[in-house]
Amino acid sequence: PATFTDTRSKGFAQSELGAALAAVHLSSHIDPYTGPAVFEPTIDEQVIGDTAALKKLVNATYADQAKKHQVTGGAPILAPTGQMKAWRIDGYNPTGVNNVEIYVGTPTGSDVVYTIGVQWVDGDWKLKPTITEDGISFAVSDPNPDLDYTAFTAIPTTTGETP
Repeated sequence: PATFTDTRSKGFAQSELGAALAAVHLSSHIDPYTGPAVFEPTIDEQVIGDTAALKKLVNATYADQAKKHQVTGGAPILAPTGQMKAWRIDGYNPTGVNNVEIYVGTPTGSDVVYTIGVQWVDGDWKLKPTITEDGISFAVSDPNPDLDYTAFTAIPTTTGETP
């Protein structure tokens, strides 16, 4: 993304890789565990759909989990996350909805694929999650060994370090 801070990721390229990176960043940023300073502006500015209902659900989950983990002041809730290993898009559409498959190694050692919808709107990728009364829903499946996934790799900086 062109803009990458502790709370925001935006300015993704209008490309398959840009869509994949947006799916990873934006879906992570609407997770209740990130805290309201991250998920609220992301939902307001980078999600398509019923954002008021989504924000209400995410805030409720955050409040419940913050109490359970004794986190106060809107701080993020620390929890193990998965490793984003690879991605694929079947039938990329530069202006339509793209269902990005993100291949993730979970903290328990198993691999899963999350399918995350993104759409190019107003010059950037926006997240298009399925919102139910229970919260956010992304399709989850086992990796398909017959499909080719593109690995996420670190890009070296001009100093030779990885970002």
